[in-house]
Amino acid sequence: MQKIEYKKTYIAALSAYQNGELEAAVTGFAGLVMSDPSNVLADNSQYWLAECYYSQREFKRAIAEFVKVFTYPGTDKDDDAQLKIGLAHQSMGNVNKAREEFQRLVDYFPGSEYYPKAKDALKQLSIH
Repeated sequence: MQKIEYKKTYIAALSAYQNGELEAAVTGFAGLVMSDPSNVLADNSQYWLAECYYSQREFKRAIAEFVKVFTYPGTDKDDDAQLKIGLAHQSMGNVNKAREEFQRLVDYFPGSEYYPKAKDALKQLSIH
């Protein structure tokens, strides 16, 4: 897929996601991830694919897809994915695993915009 075509498909899939058309978004992002893993938007496509499953409350699948974000060198979506992995575990009631994932964000991404959110989540999970 050419870069221009990739970007058009990416924008269409993101638009579908934002409009709640999750099936169309999944199809678009999954196609992008498979078509060109070296594209500059491939890590974002992988992230948004995971986000679609998260939105559908398919937390196990979402976690598996969020983990794949870390395979892209130089991704800027790693802290986003780390937060969502913690939130997905929390949503499934896996308190210990959620705590572990939020702690990982705190340890590995101290400059992240999600750092305070992870710290708060850790506090909340410690209370229970």
